[in-house]
Amino acid sequence: MGGLTQTQPTVSLSVIRLQSSDTHSQLMSLGTRLMALRQKAIAEGIELLSTEEILAEIKRRRGEV
Repeated sequence: MGGLTQTQPTVSLSVIRLQSSDTHSQLMSLGTRLMALRQKAIAEGIELLSTEEILAEIKRRRGEV
């Protein structure tokens, strides 16, 4: 396929700091948001990583490989 490159779609996440006394409710909301992001990624055809692949990526990014 002459000269065509395929790019991977990306999903970005923001760090959320819990400061309210209603931590349980906020964690449930975070879980709901993360599940929605996961479903969106799957719908867009993004391949999800296994636990082992995630841990290997973390080590690679930290320079531990």
